[in-house]
Amino acid sequence: MVNNMKLEDISNELFLCIWDQLSMADAIYSFSNLNTRIDRMLLKFCGLYNKLDLRYCSLSIFRYFSHQIIMKDEWRLNLTVLKIGNSYRCSIQFNTDLEENQTSKHLSQKLETLWFGMDRLLLSFDKNQILSSVFIQALRCPSSQGKTLVLSQKRGIMSENIVKQIQLTHFNMLVLVDSIDTNINYNLQELTCWFQLLPNIICLEICLTEFKYWLTNDTNNLYLCSVLQRLERLHVDCSSLINKQMNEEIYHLFLSYIIDKDRFPQLKCLRLRSCKNIASSWENIDQWISFILTHINEHQLTCVRFDFIEQEKKTTEMNIYNQIMRIVQLSSIIDIHQFVHDNHIALWIERRYKYFSLTK
Repeated sequence: MVNNMKLEDISNELFLCIWDQLSMADAIYSFSNLNTRIDRMLLKFCGLYNKLDLRYCSLSIFRYFSHQIIMKDEWRLNLTVLKIGNSYRCSIQFNTDLEENQTSKHLSQKLETLWFGMDRLLLSFDKNQILSSVFIQALRCPSSQGKTLVLSQKRGIMSENIVKQIQLTHFNMLVLVDSIDTNINYNLQELTCWFQLLPNIICLEICLTEFKYWLTNDTNNLYLCSVLQRLERLHVDCSSLINKQMNEEIYHLFLSYIIDKDRFPQLKCLRLRSCKNIASSWENIDQWISFILTHINEHQLTCVRFDFIEQEKKTTEMNIYNQIMRIVQLSSIIDIHQFVHDNHIALWIERRYKYFSLTK
């Protein structure tokens, strides 16, 4: 006797086991619009209509979603994260041959409606992949603002003509994900091209390893200096600091670089993320705080925050406490509010300037 199992008979747990073996794009492509229960599960567990990662899907699925996210209201109005790129399973190409790309000319216009709901775009490329002007043009959306661009380790190669002709003005935050081994073929030129395309970046998120390479090797790079001068917020992933010696080696160099008003004239917020090994690596956190306060007239910071990811030692055991400090100067009064929580320490700096009236 053969049992005919219906789709409605499959348990939620079995669906999750199946989807666990698929990419999210494959799961959504194969199981969406079958029935209401499955769509609800896809919404909850696979980011249906909200997040879409097309980096590892087949060309046919890529084309399917390229149409869906433009034409279907649920995607257009709710998509917040889109990840695209040419990895080993996705052979989609943006060629520069005009005859083959008549439909690609206006691709940026077709994608424009997506930007109103989407706030983050992640790009991932193959090693030494050449980026065409058609692809970069497709990322433009002048009518939208305040978006985040996320670049992985491999950032592609583009010609000088592209960076001279195209500006991606709708991105104001740049995230450089993944730790990079700067000892092996680190190529700042790839990133410099992106700097030239992104004139409105005011927030940068970067790992400490790459940032350290900048401040020791490329301090005079004009395009890098231009980006740093516009920054209002800097987030640094400090997970690479795994012992006290590494911390001691970097802290003075790093902070001396940060407090330079000429280099960072707009910087207001410094956030050190993923700090770990509190008991060892960050035993000297009081030196970081003391340095920032001692040089308070040399920077414009209003917020400094240390985020910890491990709790083997409470922050309250580090001789750092909630307190309010005041520095009175001839021309200003500076109040520093220090807050200590279980997983972070924050300094809020408030400057009030005195005004003197001229009397006859």
